[in-house]
Amino acid sequence: MTIRSIRKGDGEAFLAMQRQLDQESDFMLLLPEERTTTNEQSEQHVEDVLARNDFLYVALDDSGQISGYIYAERGEVKKNKPFCLYCDWTAEKNA
Repeated sequence: MTIRSIRKGDGEAFLAMQRQLDQESDFMLLLPEERTTTNEQSEQHVEDVLARNDFLYVALDDSGQISGYIYAERGEVKKNKPFCLYCDWTAEKNA
């Protein structure tokens, strides 16, 4: 496994990981049937994030599959202006 910055072309793998998390965890914001994002929309989101200078995505890459991520974002309001941090990961394949 490799820890790396998210990059152009990761949209589909990132969305697959999110969909897996929706199935595995009760702590995700969306229920599995509520995630209607397409691969194209996910890729556009990745490209939009890469164009910003106030957002950081780091991926856990498992042989081309994204199995976890963490992101940091500069806040917009006074209380969270320094940053917002979030992370999540999928269960191990053989767990």
